[in-house]
Amino acid sequence: MLLTSDDGQTWGSVFTPTEADLYRIERFDDGTWILGADGTVLSSPDLLFWDPVA
Repeated sequence: MLLTSDDGQTWGSVFTPTEADLYRIERFDDGTWILGADGTVLSSPDLLFWDPVA
């Protein structure tokens, strides 16, 4: 999966969720995003969705 903003840009690398962290994504007040139990950290304040097709 790729994390994608509303303007079509992507952040980070392709991510394959496991059973333990399936589709878990959190946004923190400082604008940092963390994806999954592996701790992949992204810092895009306008990140809107991730694309399950990738």
